[in-house]
Amino acid sequence: REAACFSLLACVIVSTRSDAFIPTPNIALNKSFREKITNLSSDERMQEHHKYYLEGKTGDAPRSTSNINLLFTSSKIISLTTLLHLSVSHDSAEKMGLDDDTSMLEYLTTSIISNLSASIDNMETLNLSIKETRNLFNSSKSCAHVIKSTTMWLGLIFDRATFIIRNASNASDKLNVWYAGIKKLAESKCALAITVLTKALGILFDTASTNKLGKSLNVDLTLDKAFHCCLAAIRKVVCFFHACRECSEGSSFADTQNMSSVFREYQNLMAQKVIPTTIGIKKSDAQDLCSRQSVGLICVLAALCSTCTVPPTLYHDIFRQRKQDDDSQLIQHLRTAFSCELTRLATRGFSKCSTLGMQHFGDVLNDTIVSMFDFQSIKEHPTSNTTLLLKLGGEYSRRKGAEKLKKTSTTDANDFGYMDQNLWSWCEDAGKLFRKWNLSDGHTEPDKKFWINSAGQAIESACAKIRTSEDGDSTHAAPAEKECDMRRELLRSIFVSMKQ
Repeated sequence: REAACFSLLACVIVSTRSDAFIPTPNIALNKSFREKITNLSSDERMQEHHKYYLEGKTGDAPRSTSNINLLFTSSKIISLTTLLHLSVSHDSAEKMGLDDDTSMLEYLTTSIISNLSASIDNMETLNLSIKETRNLFNSSKSCAHVIKSTTMWLGLIFDRATFIIRNASNASDKLNVWYAGIKKLAESKCALAITVLTKALGILFDTASTNKLGKSLNVDLTLDKAFHCCLAAIRKVVCFFHACRECSEGSSFADTQNMSSVFREYQNLMAQKVIPTTIGIKKSDAQDLCSRQSVGLICVLAALCSTCTVPPTLYHDIFRQRKQDDDSQLIQHLRTAFSCELTRLATRGFSKCSTLGMQHFGDVLNDTIVSMFDFQSIKEHPTSNTTLLLKLGGEYSRRKGAEKLKKTSTTDANDFGYMDQNLWSWCEDAGKLFRKWNLSDGHTEPDKKFWINSAGQAIESACAKIRTSEDGDSTHAAPAEKECDMRRELLRSIFVSMKQ
């Protein structure tokens, strides 16, 4: 199957290398060619499964194949075929025999999504197995690998499509149908792709928590890699969704309505599985997985907020406080990361995020202030007081401190944790958001608007002052004493604006 498909694809590629080549119906990027590739790389059950997703049917999907190797081969071949369609240019369109079918990319991408869904179903079945056997280990490992590879290929496809849409200019008549096909993919299958990817995240979580061999499977971080690829693919789909919506020039965008249900599914995953497990008292493999991927999960949540109108109770629904002090601290760290990413998106033109940030002004400001008092992060910065180190630990301690300080002065801030490397850019973005705060809630509140705008201006001015100061280069990590000074300056500006 694989050799036959690659031979056909090679013929199409070779056709672009010769000016004398005349495309024939058998060797051209047309509907017949796509169906031939799909049929060669799949069996009847896979084709029925693909048809179910392509036609958008409701109800339970027909069961696809349990042959995980065939699912992998099929996904690889169809991904290459899709990328070949996305590599068409003005000069090669005629040589490749590109047809005028606007559903070309929808047909191919849906087949990959169908294969991913089938792989997820196979992994779900394996998670229910009660016997720890070598066959279970190998099958589970293969499923995780196929999920990782398929989601990575989906990410590449959506990323390439985003690049094409954002760089489209003066499209020729030959490529008009091509652009229409890309936009049709965005209008019809973005929600489906995110839904299946969210399901994949849930199944990988279940694998770590319920699979008898979950710990053994993740010795080489197999589950982490698959988890990471799923999160990356969701962000690529969201970027593609926005790129096509910006190019729609005010016309209706069909998939916008479906994004609300997609967001609810991801929100349920976060609220019912990820957050409770991350802050849980009982240590588990699933907790370790969620902890390592927590920032990625939070960033995807913020990205999905940009696609639809989210409930005003989002902060409470996701980050409601628990009774234990340790739980509250973990929740606060997750919520702070969410506020940081939400504010970043809000100041980069995403209106849904801007509205949500303005609605939760108190939460964002609270997270900003709390992050300034996070002394755990300051401990990552070395002290510049080498005299004190000499007094407390002798010459060896002073020398090690001086070496660490010298290394930190040339260390990029990205080598630190997520919040450490984004803290000051977040504060600057929060200042910009507050300065433009103008949320109408049906009541005239000029004092509230004036105060929030003033707080934003104070934060923005303090960040600008810190950035332009002699030692305030935010691209490098500062000594602990300087970090404390910068945080104190920002807090002073906020509290002064409150007093005024």
